[in-house]
Amino acid sequence: MQKKVTKNKDFRTLTGTGGQAAADTAMQYPKTISELLRLGHKRLDDLAAGLDARDRVLGGVRATLPAPIAAQVLTASFAQGRLSLGVTSGAWASRARYAAAAAREQLGAALGAEVTTVRVRVARPTGP
Repeated sequence: MQKKVTKNKDFRTLTGTGGQAAADTAMQYPKTISELLRLGHKRLDDLAAGLDARDRVLGGVRATLPAPIAAQVLTASFAQGRLSLGVTSGAWASRARYAAAAAREQLGAALGAEVTTVRVRVARPTGP
C-alpha cells in the first residue's frame, strides 16, 4: 500500500490508497489561534487590522445612535461612504434606518468620513 504525502505549509497529511487519513500524522505541529496571531503573518495581520477597523466603526455608531437602538446594533462596517449596520430584528432595523438617516452628519464625524448611504439589515445574534 503506497502512501501519498501532501504538503501544505505548516502541516502534512498522509493518506493511504484507501483514502483514510493517518490520524497521528495529520497535523504535526498544530497551533492555537493566539499563537498564529503572535507570529505576525501578513494575512492574519490584515484580518486583525480589519477587525480593529470594524470595532472602531461599531463603537462610533453605538456612541452616536440613541441608546435603545445602539444596544440592538450587532455589526457595523464602513467602506466608500457606505455604512452597513446589522441589527437584531426587523422592528429595530426600521428604527435604526430612521435614526441613522437623521444622524448621518454625526455618524460621519464619528467615523471621520462622509456617510453617503446607510444600509441596515437584520443580523443573527452570535454566541450562546
